[in-house]
Amino acid sequence: MGKSSAFVAFINVDGGIMFKVFVGRDETRALRGDQLKRFQSLADSLASAKAA
Repeated sequence: MGKSSAFVAFINVDGGIMFKVFVGRDETRALRGDQLKRFQSLADSLASAKAA
C-alpha cells in the first residue's frame, strides 16, 4: 500500500487539475510535520470560510 500524501490542487474552469502543491517529505519519507500542520490549518480555515 502507498504512503499518505497531502496536496492542494488548482482546478481550471473545465474541472481539470492545472497543478498540485504537495506537503514535503523528510529524509525518512514521512510527511514533514511543520508543513502538514500548516496544511491542516489552511484546510480548516477554508472549511470554516465555506460554511459561513
